[in-house]
Amino acid sequence: MGQNKEWQEKAEEFWSRVREAVAKDTGLRAVFRRNAGELLRTADGRAVAAFYRVYGGGLVSEWNEDRCFFAVCAACLWKPEDWSQAKPLAMGARALSPDDKATFEKRLRVLLDLPWDDDGYFAMKLCRLLKYCMSKNMVVDGNALMKDLIGWDSDERFVQKRWVRELYREQVKDEREGVENHVD
Repeated sequence: MGQNKEWQEKAEEFWSRVREAVAKDTGLRAVFRRNAGELLRTADGRAVAAFYRVYGGGLVSEWNEDRCFFAVCAACLWKPEDWSQAKPLAMGARALSPDDKATFEKRLRVLLDLPWDDDGYFAMKLCRLLKYCMSKNMVVDGNALMKDLIGWDSDERFVQKRWVRELYREQVKDEREGVENHVD
């Protein structure tokens, strides 16, 4: 338990450094933004250098640095001043219109069965979903995304289950209210 709390604090410190760095230097945000959807090993040299400059090490294993890098680049799709409005990916979809939510749901379903892979296919698909969210003025929480990506390949699939639960929680509630409020 204490170790998890310690990791949470390190993650918060890391995201504070990222937020401060990209707020001060719009060029840095542009570098990350241009590499959204890339893996650390396929990103351009400026993005790799920028990542390690703000990363500082010790937050995640070397194995998970790709996921951390992906989350930083994804967060930079939005302006740092908008990050205060950010919500975890599936939770933010609640505010979408029914048609937009159906599109979001379709794209999310594609991701649910994909593993995080070395060829970047998952990253590309997730980035497309994030850009869709951006087009709908939905700000996605980079810190929550990073944590979810680190747990993505768990045998228990707890991240995938939580995303689906969050997506449908409000929909089921709305449908129940509609039935209860229906008057003939």
